[in-house]
Amino acid sequence: MGVFCYYPAMAEIRLICSDVDGTLINSKGRISDIDRKALTYAACELGIPFAIVSGRFRGGLGCITSQLDFKAAISCFNGLYIEMDGKVVHDEVTSSSILLGVLPLIRSFGCTPLIFTLDSWVMEDRNIWYENQIRACGFEGRLMNLEEALSPDSGMKFYKILAKNTDHRILENLKSEFLKGGYPDLQAVFSSPCILEFLPKGTTKADTVDLLASYMHIGTENVMAFGDYDNDIGMLEHAGVGVCMANGTEATKAVADFVTLSNEESGIGHALEQLVFRA
Repeated sequence: MGVFCYYPAMAEIRLICSDVDGTLINSKGRISDIDRKALTYAACELGIPFAIVSGRFRGGLGCITSQLDFKAAISCFNGLYIEMDGKVVHDEVTSSSILLGVLPLIRSFGCTPLIFTLDSWVMEDRNIWYENQIRACGFEGRLMNLEEALSPDSGMKFYKILAKNTDHRILENLKSEFLKGGYPDLQAVFSSPCILEFLPKGTTKADTVDLLASYMHIGTENVMAFGDYDNDIGMLEHAGVGVCMANGTEATKAVADFVTLSNEESGIGHALEQLVFRA
């Protein structure tokens, strides 16, 4: 379905949620002027709050929120940590022992592991993935042995662990091995072809829709959500109106109520103009 279709069941939109990579930002890491102005109009003129719903850590969202003209709510680690109106709505730290358990498996497939605290990140080597992470969040992380970082003596609290590899087939094999068992408290989800994330079982971006709707005392039918990748599917299904970008995966498009333009073509602003501002 496209954004020009009439959707008679659409309720009043009172919250807008959006994924970041492939959705809110373009390939240069920027929010387009059209999207920024549309979101500003929705938030400041129509009183519709905006929430950034990402797998990123809080410290990695500063380069995104700084591009907006208003204060957005943020949901990090696919919903493990949520802030709105300057208040912590939800905060669920992951047991370091659980993350430590999957570390040998990640290494056995030759993948690069990466772990996150709320505002920083830890890797073992300064490699291409380390440099990529700097470009993504705008600052350096910490280099140290991950067993040491995940030990009780480190005093650090972590939320998730990633496996990175340029070969998607290797990550697919890693996920297949993971699913054979031995990790009852974790789930593995792709956030891009090169990134496999390990999060507490049951964690999805759909949780953010529930938690923020409850916090705002609205129904989930009053939420519009934007996404592009398979880890956005739950959020798009759970929101009253799910919108997939034209660059999204086929699986994500299949569950969306609408498919808008791509993230390179200001798809968010286009959808808001058609579905909200003209309603």
